[in-house]
Amino acid sequence: MPRFAANIGWMAQEVPMMERFQLVRDLGFTAVECPLLYEHPKEDLAEGYQAAGLDFLMFNSPPGKNPGEYGIAGFKGREAEFQDTIGLALEYSKALKTEYLHILAGYREGDWREEGFEAFIENVKWACPVLAEAGITALIEPINAVADDKAAEVVEAIQNSANTGKIGDGKVFVYDLESAVRIRTGEQNNDAL
Repeated sequence: MPRFAANIGWMAQEVPMMERFQLVRDLGFTAVECPLLYEHPKEDLAEGYQAAGLDFLMFNSPPGKNPGEYGIAGFKGREAEFQDTIGLALEYSKALKTEYLHILAGYREGDWREEGFEAFIENVKWACPVLAEAGITALIEPINAVADDKAAEVVEAIQNSANTGKIGDGKVFVYDLESAVRIRTGEQNNDAL
């Protein structure tokens, strides 16, 4: 039977973060995830989810130091900062007893995908063994913006670059999507990718 985690970064925003744990527990959830949690002390988060009797499954890597950033793994020239963010994520992971960390690639306007893809692969190759040593599985979402005709190429690139032959190399999940809508523009399906 599937088990669903409440995303307390997006759900239950009508109450402060520390009250969301009990609220989602009362709604029937047994686990939580939170995309961005670094504005809250890890000790407070740990106390909150444990008091509610929940599991804390996963969260995102830190978004970066600049306002509006949502990940930096795909930004060439910021490798040292990325490695520091993984160090901070490991501190939170230890306190929250999580098993998964979503590595945020980031986004920029303009034509940066090729350079960004190379930087992302190199940063993931660095992060996977570091996280695996701590018992954490890295999660990435590169395929959600890839057209069907490019999916196999992306999966192969991930396999070739992330394969160390050790436990913790990860898994790649490929799903067929029925439809997609870009909320900002209303574009649909392939146009939304």
